[in-house]
Amino acid sequence: MAPHPPGPSPAPGEQADFAAGVKRMFDRIAGVYDAMNRAMTAGLDRRWRERAADRAELQPGERALDVCCGTGDLALALADRVGPEGSVIGCDFSEPMLARARTKAARAGAAQVSFGWADALDLPYDDGSFDAVTVGF
Repeated sequence: MAPHPPGPSPAPGEQADFAAGVKRMFDRIAGVYDAMNRAMTAGLDRRWRERAADRAELQPGERALDVCCGTGDLALALADRVGPEGSVIGCDFSEPMLARARTKAARAGAAQVSFGWADALDLPYDDGSFDAVTVGF
């Protein structure tokens, strides 16, 4: 989930409303998300992801988690680092984003990458089960 606006912490109901609004926004823009990133960053988003994947310092055979994975580009860059014997999980709370990520992984033949639904504020993974954890944007 995106951070809440500055000021006092919102009440639980307001937090849920804010989270639902953020989710609806990402669901709506999933189809244009990649093009939007390329345009807004003048194509630098690709370089940023590659740099982030490099900085994770993953080795072949290791495990990585990409939280708020969106359409999967950073997870796929991490997959290049862990190789076919490693694994990468990308998680997001937007099913349309995950659908696009799964399509990209299938096209790339990246069998070591899986994508699943998760809320970044309540991740369903055991502590210490990954060699690196990333959040792209």
